[in-house]
Amino acid sequence: MSHVTEEEQAYVNAIIAKEMPEIERVSRKIARLLNTLSPQAAVYAHTLLSAELIASVMDDGDMAVGLSKHLQGEIAKALRANPKYTTQRRVN
Repeated sequence: MSHVTEEEQAYVNAIIAKEMPEIERVSRKIARLLNTLSPQAAVYAHTLLSAELIASVMDDGDMAVGLSKHLQGEIAKALRANPKYTTQRRVN
């Protein structure tokens, strides 16, 4: 992902913090909709939704791919921190 200054990151973090209640509300609604699908279809639909969202807000393809890779890392961190998985042993 392209370099972001500390000032830019602070600005983004402030927006996210301010909008977190709405982000969480919308995320729960989307999760409920996706959970009507099979687990495999729900995960695939999530991938398509993410790609559509990134493409709708970013004009730079390389930056969009970089953001996608960054988000994949954030998803992995969130899964590792999820209590559902913390008691399970990991291979890597």
